[in-house]
Amino acid sequence: MYTDLDSNRALMLRRVAYGTKAIIMSIDDIYDRIWVPAINGAGFTVLISDEILNEVGLDDSPPSAVFQSAFASDSTSSSITLGTNLPATKVPIYMNMYFSEVSLLDSTEKRSIKLRIDGTPRSKPFIPVYAKAGEMSLTNVTASFSANFTLAAATGSTLPPLINALEVFTVSDELTDGTNSNDVEGLVSRLNEFDVLGDSGGEPCLPSTYSWGWINCTSGPTPRVTAL
Repeated sequence: MYTDLDSNRALMLRRVAYGTKAIIMSIDDIYDRIWVPAINGAGFTVLISDEILNEVGLDDSPPSAVFQSAFASDSTSSSITLGTNLPATKVPIYMNMYFSEVSLLDSTEKRSIKLRIDGTPRSKPFIPVYAKAGEMSLTNVTASFSANFTLAAATGSTLPPLINALEVFTVSDELTDGTNSNDVEGLVSRLNEFDVLGDSGGEPCLPSTYSWGWINCTSGPTPRVTAL
């Protein structure tokens, strides 16, 4: 579904839509993702698009509804701080920012946006196109809650930055198949035979700190049960 990452990793996320008043979900999103309205705590300008997008045309398939509204800062000298809700320790992250110009600009107007992390530019200038969906992605980055992500006007921009929607994921370690399947079958037979073992359920050996209390396991991506 998300083409910038392989399927062997899990994504834990924050997903928001800017300027909308209601949650955007199943009727608009083919994957039934939930886009929560962003809180406008900084007094950003809410922009409403002049045009309805009938086709998004992006690999990650965000719903067209998220491109109908946006937040914008009040001038080219002010920026938009992106709320990420990241943990206190640094983790691998994956971020998608979605943009669409909300009105048809004249020849003297230009909106160009760049992403900064802790004040350092981390993207090429991005120019939203009127009535067309655009996406800026950030991969191969580690960050924590202390990192400051901002959208600012790029050099030559006559209009302030805007943003329509945001996805911020923390990326898991590589997923595994879990405890050896033959061992799992053996454990299930013991559970069915001995009531004293209680109602153990779920993955027996992983994560290792939460393995079942009455078994010992080897380490590694596909653990074996070594003792009862």
